[in-house]
Amino acid sequence: MFVEIILSDSFLLFSDGVNLRFHPSSGPISAKHQLLVNFSDGTSLSASVAMYGGVVCWEKSATCGNNYYQTALSKPSPRTDAFDEAYFQRWIASETLQKLPLKAVLATRQRIPGLGNGCLQDILWVSGPHPRCKLNTLAEDEIGRLFSSIKDTRKEMTELGGRSIEKDLLGQPGSYQMRMCADTKDKPCPRCGSEICKEAYLGGSVYTCPVCQKL
Repeated sequence: MFVEIILSDSFLLFSDGVNLRFHPSSGPISAKHQLLVNFSDGTSLSASVAMYGGVVCWEKSATCGNNYYQTALSKPSPRTDAFDEAYFQRWIASETLQKLPLKAVLATRQRIPGLGNGCLQDILWVSGPHPRCKLNTLAEDEIGRLFSSIKDTRKEMTELGGRSIEKDLLGQPGSYQMRMCADTKDKPCPRCGSEICKEAYLGGSVYTCPVCQKL
């Protein structure tokens, strides 16, 4: 969820929701930015904040007060070996999490670093459950498929340079094609052909297949 730049005497932090762009010395720079860093070689880096994004800077002698950042530092990323099935099983055993719907468990409060609502859609479609399903209703094999989908889907997204609906530092879209997103709404499900649905849930939109992800 974060990109952190370590400076000589401070930290500069960009959260999810900040559009970062690198600008060659000859390229134009949009006036719509909240931060512009000019480098000595004539290139620059701009940051524009959209919706919930934020830019934070603090001295190394201080502590960042962003709770999501602190949580992300304390938990393993799905892209690491530390996020294995044993860890996942211990983590979801929490009584608090067991009572929550899957969207709340997986995509809120940065419980899994880097996993948000955008990534969640395909993770659940691949593994099968609906975002509204309570964690404590999943059978053992469903839990296994969910864990595998988290690891494999995040790995694929990373290796393909991110999702096609997002852009990188140079303004180029990623190569990972989302199956469940705004662009696929009302289109046929890649697995069964049913029409993909959209609904508002827990402060955002969820995209599901009504056949593959029955509630």
